Amino acid sequence: MMGIDKVKAETLVLRMYLADIYRDVLDKAGNGYMAHLNYVAEASYSFGDSIGLNDEELHLVYVLGLVHDTLEDLPTGQDGEALICEITYRIPWYFFPSMYTEFSDAWMRITRNKGMSYSQYLDRVKGNKYSCIVK
Repeated sequence: MMGIDKVKAETLVLRMYLADIYRDVLDKAGNGYMAHLNYVAEASYSFGDSIGLNDEELHLVYVLGLVHDTLEDLPTGQDGEALICEITYRIPWYFFPSMYTEFSDAWMRITRNKGMSYSQYLDRVKGNKYSCIVK
């Protein structure tokens, strides 16, 4: 197993990038937004590890946990398309290139579009095992 420390090290640049974008954003509890993203990433990794995901899959759910709400909670003045490009650029896919398509699908499924009912959202999330793990 790769271990969460290795995954965190590999995604440090991504985490720093997100911390800069969301530096002034608070979560629903009033805490810094990055604390929420880090919590979900670590919880997703731990759950994935407990159900026997391999290293590639653990990397995917950790990163997916980091970015899971980033498009929904984008700070005013930020461009969603630019964020998608930057995030996909900053993820070290060279470690697990076969997982890029899975990640992209899971990220889009876990992002709730405006006007989408919660039921529609959950139906979409259920279409990808990684989005289910993070959700």
